[in-house]
Amino acid sequence: MSMKIPSIDTIGKQYKTNQSNTSKDSLYTMLLLAASGVGLASLGLVSESNKPIPPDNNNISPIIRPLNQEHPQKNLTIPSSLNIPRVNVSEDDYSIGPRLRALRSFEERERFLNETLNRLNPELLQSQNSNSRTALDEFNAKNNLSLVCLGVKQYPYEFVFIDNNYFFRNSRNPVRIALSLDEVKNTTSKNDLVTLLERKLAEHKEELRSQYLIWTRPHEYDFPMQNGAAMVALVLANLSGMESDLARAVETYDRHYGMSIEAMCVDASHIPQLEREFAEIGITRLPRITPGTRSSILTQLEMSLKKAIDDGKSSFMFHYMTHGGSTGNIVASDQIFRGDDIAQVLATNYRGRPICDQIDITVWAGSCYSGRQLDDIKKYFADRPYIPVQNLRVFAESTYTTAGAGTTPENASLVSDLMRDNSGPIDYYNSWYREYVRYLHNKKNIPLESLANTYIHRMKFGDMMARFDTYNKQDPQGYYYHNALTSSGGNVSEGRYFTNHNSTNIVSSESPSQSNNPSFNINTAYLNLRREYLERTLRTSP
Repeated sequence: MSMKIPSIDTIGKQYKTNQSNTSKDSLYTMLLLAASGVGLASLGLVSESNKPIPPDNNNISPIIRPLNQEHPQKNLTIPSSLNIPRVNVSEDDYSIGPRLRALRSFEERERFLNETLNRLNPELLQSQNSNSRTALDEFNAKNNLSLVCLGVKQYPYEFVFIDNNYFFRNSRNPVRIALSLDEVKNTTSKNDLVTLLERKLAEHKEELRSQYLIWTRPHEYDFPMQNGAAMVALVLANLSGMESDLARAVETYDRHYGMSIEAMCVDASHIPQLEREFAEIGITRLPRITPGTRSSILTQLEMSLKKAIDDGKSSFMFHYMTHGGSTGNIVASDQIFRGDDIAQVLATNYRGRPICDQIDITVWAGSCYSGRQLDDIKKYFADRPYIPVQNLRVFAESTYTTAGAGTTPENASLVSDLMRDNSGPIDYYNSWYREYVRYLHNKKNIPLESLANTYIHRMKFGDMMARFDTYNKQDPQGYYYHNALTSSGGNVSEGRYFTNHNSTNIVSSESPSQSNNPSFNINTAYLNLRREYLERTLRTSP
């Protein structure tokens, strides 16, 4: 059924004064669609002539600027300015995105994007002079990059170029450059294109300046192969699509790393679709699904950690996807819990030592405001320096002030058949990364040993894409904590992962600087640390 969208000016006046019978939520949605003017054919939103409605460029700024606020229900942030094409753009150009998403393989998408860019601007990918380099070739050679166009983003409408070098070993930092449809069509000379790309690269580096300082630190953590365990939880009853994220995460842990999946706590509403997702990818070696209640999640976490220790595993992953609140609440099927509760389980005394002192632990917090949950875990251990911790890594999907933004087929610039509505951006791009590496290996005949595919490598990429493929520039967080001594006196080197959280590296309950003191006995300090832990444990035992 077709639907005629009023002009932006009309919608804006209705939204500001509510002079219509249409709800403000509906008016907001119509305003966004009318302003963007893309993908409407695929949504059934067309003009009376059955053609996608192009943007009304003359009315965008005065209407969009007053609405630069987070939408109360959708957790979307309207950009303060949209890079809308202004000249030499046809209505048919706005069908590029939907047509790309309809293609089913990397080969088809790659061919379609190259043909489209060649049609829009022959100087970008193919030089009219066969003896000279293209604009993109010249730019890549100058900057030691290998940019390739891998997608189209709708809001605003952009062609997205990714540095292909990042998928290979010894690469350091991901690079993403976007050119608007207007820039592609109307930057006609090769010199101007190179200059444009140079400016875009400078803007990209400035945007991610603090991230590059963190990403370049030499800390490329990866899970051990065939010697880890994992537990997953999914409690997002009113959001479909997250089942795919969980299934792909389990596929990574099970197939890529050979982890044993010890527990799955899932809200009943997700189970039918989750089972279909597992069947689609052929995952059958799974534990019995238990409820997504607070007690079930925390009990299964403790039991799974103890079993992993008994089985001699060296690492453990706890990956949960839930709703979260700005005060740090984690929403289970029946009631809430917090990061402190998770930390308490990790610090549980097991055979005279805390669990977290016997196995490397990674926590992946996939929820809104999960940065607050990360902070609660961080504070729990910071307040208890007497608890030895082997290696604790916590990743949070969002900051403590930001709701998690879902990635949808319409606003994901890098397309994959894995995409579902409401996918978490960093979860989705972790899966996209692995799929693209398989494509490079299977279709481009690149040896696997030449490709980078570590966990942190994928997380860096997901972090970068989450900043650009979400309306609120979602900023995943990460934290590393180590609090233990060894007889050799070695410590895990400090390193922040891909965010602005400082790592904490405690060598004793006294000043860390004492480790450089010749009279400081590291074995004695280690024993004192354990004695303090055991004394406190005995005092608090029933």
